[in-house]
Amino acid sequence: MINKTLINLKTLSSVFSLILSICYCNVSVAQQYFSINLDRANLSLINPANMDYDFFYNKYLFKATAVYKDSWTVFDDAPRTTIFNGEAIKERDNVSLIYGGQMYTDRAGRFRTNNIGFKVATVFSNNIYKQGLSIGLSINLSQYILKTNDLNAASINIISEYVDDLNMLRPNIGLGLFYYRTLRKSGQDHFIYSGFSAPIFYSLGRNDESEPVYNTTLHLFYNGGYVINLQDESYLEFSTFSKYESTSKILVSDLRAKYNFRGRFETQIGYALDRMMIIGFGAVLNPLKSDYRYYINYTGNYNSNPNSFRYFGAFHEITLSVAWGY
Repeated sequence: MINKTLINLKTLSSVFSLILSICYCNVSVAQQYFSINLDRANLSLINPANMDYDFFYNKYLFKATAVYKDSWTVFDDAPRTTIFNGEAIKERDNVSLIYGGQMYTDRAGRFRTNNIGFKVATVFSNNIYKQGLSIGLSINLSQYILKTNDLNAASINIISEYVDDLNMLRPNIGLGLFYYRTLRKSGQDHFIYSGFSAPIFYSLGRNDESEPVYNTTLHLFYNGGYVINLQDESYLEFSTFSKYESTSKILVSDLRAKYNFRGRFETQIGYALDRMMIIGFGAVLNPLKSDYRYYINYTGNYNSNPNSFRYFGAFHEITLSVAWGY
């Protein structure tokens, strides 16, 4: 067991080094990604290699998730994102398979992005319910839309390079790594997890014009956490999530704590580097190892800096999920 663990750690270190080296050489060839709350409930939307908690701990085979995010302000055309994600796991000896699909639409101002994609990941483990190293790949097609007749004169002056309507398709490739491990302490199974991803790592630009009209940017995500399982299916989780945007060198990172009461209700609180407070709560329906497990969660980001004006106010996000199958 010790030798296998060392092999997994060495493999993880080598693959991380390779990915980071490639990312350094390709910071200008990946498309901007939508922004959602940085939470474990959304990891499969960001990291194609993510091994969902319901797969390795609750031992379900399928999971579907819907996410809606809005700023809920009086400003017109504030950012709004809708996401649908489905995935499944196929257990095999030593190398298991995770596969799924995703659709989303993201609007910011007059600019809109539509995306559809497929992902597949291999999980290297002799027991996926205890530990594993996952490497994932996603392939998706993005549509970028901007209609100039929706813009006012001031907007046209600011983005004068857009002389015509923009309706562009681009195939994209995403990469991800994920490692998790169960720890047995005080008669309870705790676990740690860590992941690194570039959801749109490489974008194959396709446009009728000879010069591209949309600049591409690489977004890198890192997440890590520790879950302490308590009695009666309760747990306490401490986690961190970071997002790095390469062009402007913007780093957004947060720390948060979540408490789940008997597998039925949960609350969370966190703080981000951009001085945003994170508050969330949720519920689990039919939690006692039934055929289906339903989740509903709310998370909000609230500005804690009185000297900082947020153009679109606080962001609110609602997540609905269902896991099923044994």
